[in-house]
Amino acid sequence: MHNQFGPDILVCDEAHMIKNRRADITQALKQVATQRRIALTGSPLQNNLMEYYCMVDFVREGFLGSSHEFRNRFQNPIENGQHTNSTSDDVKIMNQRSHILFEQLKGFVQRMGMNVVKNDLPPKKVFVITVKLSQLQRKLYKRFLDVHRDYSEKLHNSFFAKYQILAQVWNHPGLLQMAKEQRGNLRKEDAVENFLTDDSSSDDNAENLPNGEKLKDRTDQQSKKSNFMNEESNWWEDDLDENTYREADHSGKLILLLAILLKCSELGDKVLVFSQSLTTLDLVEFFLSKLQVKGKEGKFWKQGKDWYRYTYTLD
Repeated sequence: MHNQFGPDILVCDEAHMIKNRRADITQALKQVATQRRIALTGSPLQNNLMEYYCMVDFVREGFLGSSHEFRNRFQNPIENGQHTNSTSDDVKIMNQRSHILFEQLKGFVQRMGMNVVKNDLPPKKVFVITVKLSQLQRKLYKRFLDVHRDYSEKLHNSFFAKYQILAQVWNHPGLLQMAKEQRGNLRKEDAVENFLTDDSSSDDNAENLPNGEKLKDRTDQQSKKSNFMNEESNWWEDDLDENTYREADHSGKLILLLAILLKCSELGDKVLVFSQSLTTLDLVEFFLSKLQVKGKEGKFWKQGKDWYRYTYTLD
């Protein structure tokens, strides 16, 4: 059947992005005129009933009523029976409403487990490889612990900040240099932006936060915490030079990664490399650009041809 007003069918992958009826992406998709919509997601949206409602409402608008009606009929009773102090009546009502919701949606909401594709997938093999630190990495690791030993009490609440610094060391020492340069560039950009858009004299620039806390006050607190972690920011500079990040030999992990990538390239395999650190990905790309194309003298790997980069930011 042809739809004269738009496509015959609209398929949305990663449909968990449609979790807010007022979000721009939701509004834009709803403007696409079509009689059939399919939403695909691997996220268990039912853990958040309003997000679940938004996805269902996108597929079949108005089927569950307004958000206010859904909240009163399903969300509140179901959530009310999930507390540790919920009464037996609360639990009974929760089960009843959950069953009603399931029965209403089972006609067009389908849940598929891994068994659906299990026979079509090759057997999964997981290898956990332990890589030794290089001599430079061990030296920096020990120096960091020595330098910050006197600050152990102050740093007690900064575990993740310390972890991130040490993660740079064990990924590749050159990341310490790159991170510092990036922080410097960001500070320069902020300084220019603040100079051009300084509204500090305006009352409208002070946003109220809980307990009367001002946005500027909270920013100052975060800045102080960041400055504390940078009090000994030069602890590593005596052991590194400006070319440290150019040497892959300073990191066993990087040597192994490049070896795996080269071997996979020879075999025609594709590889996914994940990292939570954008700076680490920058460094990996630097070394990828130095890899020579097999059989082609003077030809090196290029982004967009030999490798691709995708950055995904969680909301």
